[in-house]
Amino acid sequence: MKIQESDVLTRKEAASFLKVCVTTLDRIEDLPRVKIRRGVRFRRADLDKWLDRQVQGVQA
Repeated sequence: MKIQESDVLTRKEAASFLKVCVTTLDRIEDLPRVKIRRGVRFRRADLDKWLDRQVQGVQA
């Protein structure tokens, strides 16, 4: 599986994708992220899976 550039998001892009501010994004402890040196990146697929788990948790 080849990862496209658009599949990897910066903190700002991930926050926008989730419709939260960057500060809130940083506080979500169980959100999957990849630390690269000083930076952090998020895979869009991981964010989608995380969102699905959150919705399932609310409905349960």
